[in-house]
Amino acid sequence: MKNRIFWVAFLAIHAIALQSFGYYSVLETTDIVKSYRVTGAPQFIISSDGDAADDGTNVSGRFDFALNEELSARALLGLGEIDVFVGGSVKWTPIPDYESQPGFAVQTGFFYADYEDEDILTLRLAPIVSKKFDTQIGALTPYASLPFGISFYDSQTDSPVNLAVGSELHVASLDAVKFIFELGLKLNDDSFSYITAGAAWDFE
Repeated sequence: MKNRIFWVAFLAIHAIALQSFGYYSVLETTDIVKSYRVTGAPQFIISSDGDAADDGTNVSGRFDFALNEELSARALLGLGEIDVFVGGSVKWTPIPDYESQPGFAVQTGFFYADYEDEDILTLRLAPIVSKKFDTQIGALTPYASLPFGISFYDSQTDSPVNLAVGSELHVASLDAVKFIFELGLKLNDDSFSYITAGAAWDFE
């Protein structure tokens, strides 16, 4: 039954996905952190059109902490091609990654960015699907997300669209460290494609 609910929810969200600014990389699976996590990641812009950033690099830091077994919160700070961006979000995982069942989570947040002297405010909702697999070198957790929301700037709204796919690698010999890779694909001219990779450190 949970598998059926999961796939219905995923397909519905896929069908209505609208907006996400590419510099707000997802960079997380459906798993809830045990206590605290710090993540650092550069982002390399590889294509764009229209009013989105032409090229360049962003660098961001994220601080995650658990609220309970189903909820976690995140603070974000970054800079680069996007002059500065900050924000906060909460992730809810109603369907955990368990046995053969993929995990499903929803991240919602509020973000501010300063790009070329424009103040951009974004409300965002990001569905996330992930599944952990054990490998010879450690646990590999592929994930996919289609964030959407509304961005306001200069008395107007924008509607960039991205598909984010990535994977988290937890090397067995590195207990508290995880590596993460993500590819963001632009789905309209208001956004841009990007590659980002980084490392996360979990601590009590």
